[in-house]
Amino acid sequence: MTDGSDGAGFFFIRHGQTTANRDGVRSGAECDTHMTELGREQIQAAGRILRALDTPPSLILCSPLSRTVETAHIINARLDLEVGLEVRIEPGLVERRLGDWNGRSIEETQRPLSAGETPPGGESNATFKARVLATFRSFAPLWPRWPLIVSSRGVARILIEQAGRGDTRSLANGAILRVALAGTNPAGDIAVAEITALGPREEVA
Repeated sequence: MTDGSDGAGFFFIRHGQTTANRDGVRSGAECDTHMTELGREQIQAAGRILRALDTPPSLILCSPLSRTVETAHIINARLDLEVGLEVRIEPGLVERRLGDWNGRSIEETQRPLSAGETPPGGESNATFKARVLATFRSFAPLWPRWPLIVSSRGVARILIEQAGRGDTRSLANGAILRVALAGTNPAGDIAVAEITALGPREEVA
């Protein structure tokens, strides 16, 4: 499978299904929820897609939460390289802090979240966006290496908004994106040239 990984950019994967995803409740940066067995199967399937690329990732960057660290290590094993990739823990990639909304149902909190309200005791969208973009700017020297970023749907939302795209609520657990960059200036916001989905991702029972 070709991926056209010339120029500069990165791959992005959303972690596998967690217990919170399964139960339909919010789980922000403060909640270290773990992946389900289905989530692990989703990441095994994603790993097979990444392994089939002509130019697979050369480095893995992930948030410190269990769900992303485990995703990173499953992918690393599935790539089946003679020497595994370096896995770097990057705190700036952590999901948005949701304060009092953690543990509440997605259905109950979707309207205020979509309206731009800040969760009590949580992180505003503006603060979250600034943190995510600052973290990605710090990765600028790595973009020619096409690293794999392992994080959450919220982080992916910021990237897709940066590219002028729309809703990301359908970004599935284990979904893989290829993000080509138009510029890598560490002093400015990342300039996303193109976002494409890799796959199709295998369905798991």
